[in-house]
Amino acid sequence: MRFRIRIKRRLTAFYSSWEGYVKAAVKFFLAFAVLWGIQAAAGSGVFFGQPAAVVLLAAICSLLPGSGLLLLSAVCLEAGFLQHSLPGGLLGGVLLLTALLLYLCFIPGQAFTVICAGLSLGLGVPLCVPVVCGLLAGPGSMAGISLGTLAYYGSMQLLQNDSFTGGFSGEALNRMPEMLRLLCLDQEMLMDAVILSAVCLTVYLIRRLPVRFCWGWGTGAGVLVYTVFRVLEYFWLGRTVSLALLGADILLGAAAGLILQDFCFALDYKKTEYLQFEDDEYYYYVKAVPKLDFSRNERGEDPKAGARRR
Repeated sequence: MRFRIRIKRRLTAFYSSWEGYVKAAVKFFLAFAVLWGIQAAAGSGVFFGQPAAVVLLAAICSLLPGSGLLLLSAVCLEAGFLQHSLPGGLLGGVLLLTALLLYLCFIPGQAFTVICAGLSLGLGVPLCVPVVCGLLAGPGSMAGISLGTLAYYGSMQLLQNDSFTGGFSGEALNRMPEMLRLLCLDQEMLMDAVILSAVCLTVYLIRRLPVRFCWGWGTGAGVLVYTVFRVLEYFWLGRTVSLALLGADILLGAAAGLILQDFCFALDYKKTEYLQFEDDEYYYYVKAVPKLDFSRNERGEDPKAGARRR
């Protein structure tokens, strides 16, 4: 336990000293992963198909807010759609514009939630995103997770489905309603959006309960909900279950929750106190749980002394 607290303090001090550089580095690697994934799915014929171009765009995104990365990703996706087919480019442009308008109108602060949801689905390990959102944010994150899920599956359909190939002609226009139906009624897309949203809501509701180890219970419940629904999804859709990938997904999600608990909600439940006091109008019943902090105990100080002095 002491080793974990020392690591936490060192990382916190490092982040406090180099906050701007750390944020820029995180955005760079996130942008690089997203743009590289788009390039891999779209093919090397797009304008950012060279590795140097991907690195340059990622470096630019490291200086921009999350909305800038989201907008640039949409532009790169549209370039891939147009390279794949003109009808797909037209339909993809309409859908991307609709998604951006929904984002700007309803969830303008969830750019990284949308991006990370799509990226984690591309990597095959989406559990960590709803777990983190449920612990650090709230049920509003379900909108960002759902939008990222829809954007990922819609993009993969437009880039990899042979139904969206061909030139711009009368026949292609006639196929547009069928193409739109394939995009909007993709069962895997809809089920994944529901599953990830359910995990986020479950984690959030349990971590808000006034019980011991609520973050750990929330993470465990989210992992259980995800595992059950994912297995049911495999049976429903008749897909082959990759136990290795599913296991890695579950382990990463659980690890993300436990790491966040150490950094954001590390409490010493053995020293819980129950206080009672009153004023002219109310009685107050207070449950006080101290944060894990071994330094004062090592010096022989009473952890309550600071609170009494304050």
